[in-house]
Amino acid sequence: MLDTNINYLRLNNLIELRKNNYLKQIEVANYLSYDRSYYSKIENGVYELKIHNACKLCLLLNCNLYYIYGIKRHYEPLDNETRSSIEKFLKK
Repeated sequence: MLDTNINYLRLNNLIELRKNNYLKQIEVANYLSYDRSYYSKIENGVYELKIHNACKLCLLLNCNLYYIYGIKRHYEPLDNETRSSIEKFLKK
């Protein structure tokens, strides 16, 4: 039986990054082609952030996936090699 009570990770770093970049939820939601309420639920761990959109957020917010998902605690901007790799991934 499918478990419909899955709790995804609350993405506190993503919330912090969005606010530090003076972005509203609606602006990020539009960038990802989501509605605001859906994006809010991603930030709060109700819905999962898919890897493709996480990569888009890395470019928008100039950070790496590890920071978005809370694996790393300290922010580091994207280096050129990582940025290039993400851009190539998104073109596929």
